[in-house]
Amino acid sequence: MKSNKLLETIAIFNTLERKRFRNVIKNKKRDSLNTLLELCFSKLDKNQALPDKEAVYILLFGKKYKKENDFLLRNEYRLLTDEAEEFIRLNEVWQLFPGLCEAARLKKIYDSGDKVLFKKEYDSLFSKYENDIHFRMAADPLFLDYFISSNQVTVNHFKEVTQKIIDAKTQLNVLYNRYLSDYEVRLAFSDKVNSVLTKEPLIERISATLETDKQDQLVMYRALKMRSYYKSGEEKVNILIEAEKLLKQTHDIPELGSNELFWLLSTIGLEYYLNYDFEKAAIYYQKVFSNKEVESFNRLPEAALNYMSALMSNDRFDLAVKAIIPFEERMAASTAVFYKYICLKAQALLFLNSPAAARKELNRMENHSSSDDFLYWRITLILSFAIENRWEEAQNEYKNVLKTKTIRETKRIDIENLKSILDALLKIGMNLESGKKPNQSQLQSVTEKTNEMVKNPGDFLYPPKLILSLLKKLN
Repeated sequence: MKSNKLLETIAIFNTLERKRFRNVIKNKKRDSLNTLLELCFSKLDKNQALPDKEAVYILLFGKKYKKENDFLLRNEYRLLTDEAEEFIRLNEVWQLFPGLCEAARLKKIYDSGDKVLFKKEYDSLFSKYENDIHFRMAADPLFLDYFISSNQVTVNHFKEVTQKIIDAKTQLNVLYNRYLSDYEVRLAFSDKVNSVLTKEPLIERISATLETDKQDQLVMYRALKMRSYYKSGEEKVNILIEAEKLLKQTHDIPELGSNELFWLLSTIGLEYYLNYDFEKAAIYYQKVFSNKEVESFNRLPEAALNYMSALMSNDRFDLAVKAIIPFEERMAASTAVFYKYICLKAQALLFLNSPAAARKELNRMENHSSSDDFLYWRITLILSFAIENRWEEAQNEYKNVLKTKTIRETKRIDIENLKSILDALLKIGMNLESGKKPNQSQLQSVTEKTNEMVKNPGDFLYPPKLILSLLKKLN
């Protein structure tokens, strides 16, 4: 679909937001904007581009397009885009900072000079947003001004003023800690990535957050998240499980919404997976993908791929094929992830002895995202023919693989090992096709090599297992 700023802007609306934005535009009482909006929604639903400007002009203004009137059409696009962007800003600010929005309303009341209404609204809002840091930071100075100017000047009165300023300073420290802890988490993540890329030692940082009288659950959670990046294995899992318990106790902090819970659970699942505890990994991923709100998870494609791999590592191939299907559309947004998903799904189908279905999946990929992915795709195709004893076709595909740059220039042990056992499998298969029985010592030798690769597969986790299952059938 051709890029268009207006379409790109409203494409991110969910169903409820569409309904609310429709009402916003209807209230503008500008028929052309309503018509343009419905045209955009219609094209988005069909994944189509907008018609050419001549057709859109006729639709909006009911008369033939003229070049000198092009500014009228551009103005409609600009107005609707501006409205959509403003809607998104207001909606997201309200979602993230409801207390701050209410504090802004309080300021408007205070600036109007209606102090009676200000006090009434402040008391009402304070009971609701007392623990909302952003509300307190914006509303407390207003209340201090009101308190100082609206009461008789006495010693006791200014003792109260002093205490309220101290309270406001405490709130400021809490807010400072929240922002600092967020950056510390990001810094820890950067340290972890840098250590992996450079092979340099990972040195744990100490948090610089301020001590406060009252513990802030958000800061406590982020301290655990920060520490988790410097740990691995059981120690990391224990930290994340402690963070999960803390997360379940927090219900009113916007920064700790469902996305954070999904991240936490999928990270625990990944850590179990990396330590070969595939059963526990699958359990944690299942917690993520059984949640109705998972569609909003910003890392859904990667998590879905890992969930599928965990299920396959548990030999639950049927569930691996079915579990991710509802999320294919989200996964398709990430080409590299979707490519790997298609290859994994095809391999799961091969384990289920459905080679034709596996090839149908492989044919969904028209473009190859990288040379390594292309090699993975080709290996899966070769094995789909081998499972059906179509050895000549498998051999022809293998010859094509040998011509690829990835194979010709590789220095990777896992590719060399895979090439060795695949070459041996195809030789045995071709001999069978010509009526020759496999040499038992040769069969035993390649089986032993394949068993070794199953234990140390490198990036090729499932092809060696598939080859091993084929060798057992040929024995």
